[in-house]
Formats: sequence, structure tokens, C-alpha cells
Amino acid sequence: MGKQFSIHRFGKHFVVLALALLSGCASLTPQQITQRIDTMSDFQICLGAQTGLDNRAFDLDIAVVAAAKERITQRKLDCSAKHDEIVRFLVTSLKQEQKYRELYFPRTGFWRF
Repeated sequence: MGKQFSIHRFGKHFVVLALALLSGCASLTPQQITQRIDTMSDFQICLGAQTGLDNRAFDLDIAVVAAAKERITQRKLDCSAKHDEIVRFLVTSLKQEQKYRELYFPRTGFWRF
């Protein structure tokens, strides 16, 4: 007969799995953050600092957002000049997300809005 399921055994495996996952999600090193900021354009730096998003509309790490804000003060960038471009980017990203959801997760039935 095979091994029986044990909550105690499951708890040990769960803790080991959780530790493995958390160690794999380690934060970025200061060198990686600097390298990431150095590769970003002025628009991307302003976008990251103001919205917390990168140029693909994915969330940036909190440390990268802080570094982007610091880079803005260092370079004395005028992000207000990029405001219209940032709004256009956000609207386009939102429309693309809406099309994706409608395509892959269609609502059916009476309650479709």
C-alpha cells in the first residue's frame, strides 16, 4: 500500500517549498538597479517614477521606482513635459488590456456589459 497523506508531512514540505520560492524572489542588488536605470530613457524614468510601471506596463520593483525618482532629481528632468506622452501610453495600455480580456475572457449571457 502507498504512503498515507499526513498533514504533519505536508506542513514540512510546505515550509521547504515556501522558503525555496521566497529565496528565488530575492530583491535586486544596487548594481542591478543602477544598470536598469541606466538603460532607461527619460520617458521610461518619468513613467516609472510617476506610475510604477515599465514600458511594457508591468510593475516595477519598489527599489527601481525609488532610483528613478532619484535619477529625476539628479538629472533635473522635467517630467511634466512628458505628461501627455505618459497619459497616451497609459490609455493605449488600458485599451490593449481591455481587448485582451474581451478576446480571451468573453462574458456571455444576459449580464454582458
